[in-house]
Amino acid sequence: MNKITGLAINTLRKAAGERLAARREELGYKTRHQAWSKMYSLGVNVSYYRYKKLEKGYLPKNEIELFGVSRFFEIDLDCWLEGFCNNIKIEGCERMSELTPEMQKLIKGTFNDFVDRVQAMENGITI
Repeated sequence: MNKITGLAINTLRKAAGERLAARREELGYKTRHQAWSKMYSLGVNVSYYRYKKLEKGYLPKNEIELFGVSRFFEIDLDCWLEGFCNNIKIEGCERMSELTPEMQKLIKGTFNDFVDRVQAMENGITI
């Protein structure tokens, strides 16, 4: 694996962790521990240490972590892990509502990819 590929993978994993943390905050859990306590009490068997790692961008180890955390936060796997979120709003673009949901998702994914590439260029990474 070359250096650029490694940087890209780390960036994508970090973004996944940030999406998970953002979803936690959207649901009103101010701290990781609050969210983990509630999740654990509802039967999602993930250690606090592993949950902290998920929010830092580590990949889930098994199906229990993957599906349990996703169901608890009501976040789709393709949103959490890949960034293809249906609920991302592109502000100031009134005409988006004229498109089908599939096209909106495609455009949002393309827009996110574009933003990631611009940020990478600003950091001196060529993609």
